[in-house]
Amino acid sequence: MAHTIELYSCRVTATDLPRLETRYLPCLHTEEQARYRRFTSARRGLEWLAGRALALEALPLVLGQVNEPALRTGSSGNIVYQDAPVELSLSHSRGLFAMTIATVPTGVDVERVCMRSVVAYARQVFTSTEAAHIEQVAMSERPRVFCRYWTLKEAVCKAAGLSIWEGLAAAQFSLQSAPAFTGTVEPLAGPWRFWFAGIKPHWQLAVVVHAALPAGAFTAWRIALPGSREHLELDALSSFASG
Repeated sequence: MAHTIELYSCRVTATDLPRLETRYLPCLHTEEQARYRRFTSARRGLEWLAGRALALEALPLVLGQVNEPALRTGSSGNIVYQDAPVELSLSHSRGLFAMTIATVPTGVDVERVCMRSVVAYARQVFTSTEAAHIEQVAMSERPRVFCRYWTLKEAVCKAAGLSIWEGLAAAQFSLQSAPAFTGTVEPLAGPWRFWFAGIKPHWQLAVVVHAALPAGAFTAWRIALPGSREHLELDALSSFASG
């Protein structure tokens, strides 16, 4: 697998759960099946199983034949594939799931844009410069700009192995005119490549790699569960490098 970033996304609702259980749960390792059955929340179980289903559909498209039981839950609750040197990153928000497959440390975050996310919280979670930028844009655009900052911070923290609470202040972005990134702790030292975009109608996405890759190394797909893939159209896709 070349040094490329493959993003796969899918939409899932509660009505899909019986079909996902029938199609994908038997493919998983017996320990993973037991892990799923311990969920007491149907919503949490759906989110967990949908992420594994997306991986089971996407990995063969990238690697060819895969050993399905090698898809496991890592020590930090992340998703790992044990039979190939690939990095998986998974995110979901209100029915939309996104996963990246790469050979370099990678992070993905997707968030549904909603009004409750705006200015009231910006100065609590972002730097003063980031919060000031959000306050300067039109009121209608503030939720989206808020989510751009948040998804970039969460994605870079995933790639660097930091918690979001460790990285909120340490991962500093400027999204005005020429986007830029500054990392103030050692795990955030460069080089980095960032992509951010909208997914219509309601989501904001960020993908981050801890490597010096060109902007064209990134490809986005929409996939059905089960089904074939098609190119995912991203809204206002932007990319920049740092370090």
